[in-house]
Amino acid sequence: MYQYRQVIHHMRMGESDRTIARTRLMGRIKCGQVRAIAAQQGWLDKGLPLPDDEVLVEAFEKKEEHDANPTQTAIDTCSPAHAHSSACQTARKDE
Repeated sequence: MYQYRQVIHHMRMGESDRTIARTRLMGRIKCGQVRAIAAQQGWLDKGLPLPDDEVLVEAFEKKEEHDANPTQTAIDTCSPAHAHSSACQTARKDE
């Protein structure tokens, strides 16, 4: 969670996702995801303290679990009406 806290701190200082990625704390795409969550939670406000580890775990652990298996996500989103689409067929082949 230290890494997330550091990234949020850099964002509060006005650094861009590309600048943060250059420090090798986190990649640019992941920075964008963290920025979206931080903005939604109000963590980018300099007047408020940085979130505690418990709050960060709650916000990011669920997100990481969801991203851990993109194939399962693709399978879950395939409805019976779209079962013959190429995306659904590819997801099923990967099982």
